[in-house]
Amino acid sequence: MWFCVSTLSLSEHPNGSEPSVEQVWEEHFFLIAANDTAEAKVKAERLAKSQQCTYEAANGSKVSWKFKFISKVFELDGEPADGTEVFSRFLKGSEVQSMQTSFS
Repeated sequence: MWFCVSTLSLSEHPNGSEPSVEQVWEEHFFLIAANDTAEAKVKAERLAKSQQCTYEAANGSKVSWKFKFISKVFELDGEPADGTEVFSRFLKGSEVQSMQTSFS
């Protein structure tokens, strides 16, 4: 069976950041082959954790991306093929506007 698993990671600043700086989250969507939902969650968590990293930002501060949790698990109908839609959602206008706003 195939699943699309949504995970969330959080940008952490071990040296601290200004209180006015909003937390930045990253949502990942993994296409997972698994026997059931539980196995899909385990595999997706492993993948998300493998992408954790720490680096020095341009301003010299330390930034760490950490896996936090699995948001959703969706079972796909049938076998994925070229052009298979794996995710869609309805958005409010304010959400679309937010997605078009630069983080800089």
